[in-house]
Amino acid sequence: MDKRISYLFLVIVLTAVFPACKKYEEGPSFSMRTKLCRVTGVWDVEYFEIDGIDSTTYILNDTNHYKIYFKSGQKACVGDGYHPLDLIFVNKGNYIACGGWNFIDKKNYLSIHTPYDSLPYYNSGNGNWSMGGYIQRLTNKELWIKTSTTTIGAHNLYIKFKKVSEKP
Repeated sequence: MDKRISYLFLVIVLTAVFPACKKYEEGPSFSMRTKLCRVTGVWDVEYFEIDGIDSTTYILNDTNHYKIYFKSGQKACVGDGYHPLDLIFVNKGNYIACGGWNFIDKKNYLSIHTPYDSLPYYNSGNGNWSMGGYIQRLTNKELWIKTSTTTIGAHNLYIKFKKVSEKP
């Protein structure tokens, strides 16, 4: 009888605890890998939505289509406080631009910066391009971000990245 009560108690505790572990809106509920380990690697756009309209084909065919190589460790070219990254422009002969990234807001927000004015989406006016968004899902193979932009009018963006490799 005591074993049944112990098992029942264990089930109740696990049921209560694991939903509370869910960090991001779309999951996962639980991961043995840290957020840093999950985000490190080469990511490509799998889905791109502007104001609820699927714009994936547009972004993949655009001259500014890029893969993002999130790195850990080393110093980023944008300064202290950032992990390094490379933007690999697929439709420009795999041209690489350096940058930096970091987590903000208790690792709920992913911030990306490069020291170049000519990159897509946003020019901060100070010689840097930046993009960021609230993480909706972060697994070892999926990164979903929801963000907004005011560069060409107010737009809501939803971007799903898939990990293509650990290194380029």
